[in-house]
Amino acid sequence: MATNDQFSELETVFRDVYRLMSREFQQYVESGMSGSQMRILESLHTLGVRKVNELADTLDVSMAAVTALIDKLESKGFVRRERSEEDRRVVWIEILADGISIMEEIRNKRSVVIHNFFSGLSDEDQAHLNRIFNQVKTNIMQG
Repeated sequence: MATNDQFSELETVFRDVYRLMSREFQQYVESGMSGSQMRILESLHTLGVRKVNELADTLDVSMAAVTALIDKLESKGFVRRERSEEDRRVVWIEILADGISIMEEIRNKRSVVIHNFFSGLSDEDQAHLNRIFNQVKTNIMQG
């Protein structure tokens, strides 16, 4: 079992790595969009047309927040809103061609950044890190 000193060191290293990775992503993958806007586009690109409330739930943000983010994406021509014919309270969000294009560009840049982060690790170390991250993710999800 890890000691308090080991947890303290792990926390410090994790915080530093997270900060450096975040900064690198923002500098290299910068596309004039916030991380939250990119997450909405990625969700739409992966899952297809979604209701506004589904996006809010998927991204764990409020309806007001997701609406503001969609406003910005719509003004850039990346998404389109459409009210349901059956229920006017329902608003569907669809990713447009320019949104798909920017997402593919972002994914390609992200792939390069991730490769740069981990290329100095051996295959074995990468496998261990993947196993460890998956275990941490499981721990978090089980709460």
